[in-house]
Amino acid sequence: MSCTTYNNRLEVFKGNTKQVFCTVYDSSDNLMDLSSYTAGFYAKKYPITPSSTVDVSVAHTTIDASGFIIFNLSSTDTSIAKGDYTYEIIIEKTGTKITVVQDTMNVIPSIK
Repeated sequence: MSCTTYNNRLEVFKGNTKQVFCTVYDSSDNLMDLSSYTAGFYAKKYPITPSSTVDVSVAHTTIDASGFIIFNLSSTDTSIAKGDYTYEIIIEKTGTKITVVQDTMNVIPSIK
């Protein structure tokens, strides 16, 4: 049995737009039909504490039967404190929530 590890770390400059593209596979390693799902991108400042609130919450821009999801983070979404955030992408269908990915997003300040 083998295991594939992916680096899903994101970087974004503070106040810039960012497009996040996600591909979802089913348990048979086939692209998953997402046409009846909704998807959300959520991020919280790291380290997460019990009182942490969601700093970024974006609904999908595109989601389709080909297993693709696109999120467009606006400059408002990325105008948050610099540093690391834990983000996750969740798909949902009739009350069932599935976390697709969870990793780190680093907000980088501009030098000017």
